[in-house]
Amino acid sequence: GSPGFSGRSIVQLIVSDGVESSFPDLVAIHFSATASSLPVARAGNNFLHPDPTEPLVLRSETAGTDLEQRWLHILGPSEDLLAIEPGPEAEVDELIEGPYLFALLVEDTHGVSLPDFLAVAVGPSFTASDLPQITGPNRTTIGVDTVFRATHSEAGHWSIVNAPGDPPLLNDPEPLGAGATSIRLTFEARGRYVISVTAASGLTDWHALEVL
Repeated sequence: GSPGFSGRSIVQLIVSDGVESSFPDLVAIHFSATASSLPVARAGNNFLHPDPTEPLVLRSETAGTDLEQRWLHILGPSEDLLAIEPGPEAEVDELIEGPYLFALLVEDTHGVSLPDFLAVAVGPSFTASDLPQITGPNRTTIGVDTVFRATHSEAGHWSIVNAPGDPPLLNDPEPLGAGATSIRLTFEARGRYVISVTAASGLTDWHALEVL
């Protein structure tokens, strides 16, 4: 069974015939916590921030105690990434108009969560219909068709941002009405994936999942 934690243990084997004992043989075993035992990050829903001169406040919606939480700046309208102090709540300033993408990571004694991504549209020119939001499972099984949905993505583009091997084949998205689309993926390799959708507005949302 799973030890419920990540790390390395040393196992010692000694053989005895009742009279003499062998020298110990040592084996190092690396344990990885199962996906179900890892904490789950909750960054909240994507949102608009109309005034770039006002600081942007990021607030984790992750439940639980004894957690280390940190926000990361992933994408922005310029190549410069913003440094963010660790903690469940962070204030970001020196913003310019455009799309921003942040990731929330949560860590406890079992390990580090999958990132939960938060897209923020900064500036008065964006509306709620410009901002896509992906929904779908954070875990799935190898070889199983898995469906992901995104709002405001009808004229957008789905892609695989990160994959442990060859990325799965991307079929044409299916329209769901009201500007939403869905995509069906079948994963052939275990590991962590990140998928994305970019709306016609240029705003992007990402979604991470673990394939078991």
